[in-house]
Amino acid sequence: VEDLHSDSTDHLVASPTQWYWVRKSAQAILYQVANSAGQFNGYSELNVQGSTFTATQGSKFSGSVSIDNKLTSGSSCSYSATGLPAGLTLDEATGALSGTITTSGNFDFTVNYSIDGWIKKSANYSITVAPAFRFDTDITKVNVGDDIFAQIVSDVYTLNNYNTITYTVKNGALPEGVTLTEEGEISGTPTKAGTYTITVGVEAVKVTSSKKGEERTVTTDVFDTQIVVAGDDTPVVDDLTAAKAELQSKIDKLNADLAKASTKEEQTQIKNQITELQQQLTALDSTSASNNTVLPLVLSIVAIVFAVATCGLSLFLLKRKH
Repeated sequence: VEDLHSDSTDHLVASPTQWYWVRKSAQAILYQVANSAGQFNGYSELNVQGSTFTATQGSKFSGSVSIDNKLTSGSSCSYSATGLPAGLTLDEATGALSGTITTSGNFDFTVNYSIDGWIKKSANYSITVAPAFRFDTDITKVNVGDDIFAQIVSDVYTLNNYNTITYTVKNGALPEGVTLTEEGEISGTPTKAGTYTITVGVEAVKVTSSKKGEERTVTTDVFDTQIVVAGDDTPVVDDLTAAKAELQSKIDKLNADLAKASTKEEQTQIKNQITELQQQLTALDSTSASNNTVLPLVLSIVAIVFAVATCGLSLFLLKRKH
């Protein structure tokens, strides 16, 4: 402060730098207000930690990623997310998670927070979704030749919620020797090793009664599963070889009958039978072992021919005796 006069009328005037220091002092005292971006309105130390949720496929889920309890009075937050599983939604105003997740598995997602419209935070979350369907026995560790039995179970599709529940194979194929019942029972003895992926269709029916009568509500669903069969394949009998052996056995028997035949007519009839069976044997020799659709027809014809021929020979011998 500068003294302008030497007498009793002296006056004090402000220094040229006085208001600069007043301003700096106020800024230091009221730092949070005067320069709030420096501390992000007091949220610079706020660290949002993610967590893990659990859910069941096909069941309604609810949860929350809200941080309202971490905000000071007067602040607000809006929410957004990336990577949410199908069927799950996030309320942008409240941070509430809700929905029915359609796929099982483990999912990671990121939630983004916007505090007071400009302070940005984020956190990583995960959710483990259990499948709506499972087997009460492990069907991924099955051995060739061992009997298996497994029942499909579900916490969503139960007879408490539905009147009837039926299961069918929609896509893929079960191992040879294994079947699936409408009640969801897989059983049998697998004969071939491998990994078998199938899609099982589900139809759940709920019947409700009212004054208008019974109302039938049908809910359909599908799920994929795998059956893993280990070990050596069960030897498969060569149907073609077996058929040829059977024909040759019948020919040998007829040749034995031919040697015992006492008349020319009897010999001729037996020879005719032998000729027809030899023709069938020749046909089998030229048939590919992989053409399994032809073999049953050939075997049927052979059986019919042999039956008719045997019947004719029996009648001939009976007539001759009389």
